Amino acid sequence: MRVVLNILEHLMAAVIGCGFLFALALNFANVVGRYVFHAPIYWAEEAMIFTFAWCVFLGAALVALRSNHLRVELLDWVLPEKARRALAILIHLVTIALMIFVAWHAWSLVEMVERVQQTSIVGEIPMTVPYGAVLVGSTLLAFASLVRTIELITGIEKPSEPGPLPP
Repeated sequence: MRVVLNILEHLMAAVIGCGFLFALALNFANVVGRYVFHAPIYWAEEAMIFTFAWCVFLGAALVALRSNHLRVELLDWVLPEKARRALAILIHLVTIALMIFVAWHAWSLVEMVERVQQTSIVGEIPMTVPYGAVLVGSTLLAFASLVRTIELITGIEKPSEPGPLPP
């Protein structure tokens, strides 16, 4: 199971990296086109924004899969390990429920914009592209939280140790 998750992590990281490189190259080409050739790429900004949306949602899922989200460690300093484990499981369960809710509504939105064939204003990019990022990202976030919950329940993963107390 862990091998499959590692492959998924590496694949997501590669897609995110390629997305950022694409956005960077597109931005550079747009700047050169605008200021050197006086011919900007009219759809570049929309494409970059949509690419960043995908990178953000995939990145959130990747960070959740790696269990590296920022969090407040206030309770970790005072709770024993069993209570920290229970709290971590509760947080993951709430995250699963919230992400399923978001994915459900994102699915409805993607379905609707596909049905009406809605496109972006300038680049005429199908709006299923940015809304799909919300759907895929929230689904992957729910999956990552489910994996972490199972690992915490089975004891494969321990609840994270709190960092040092601030001075």
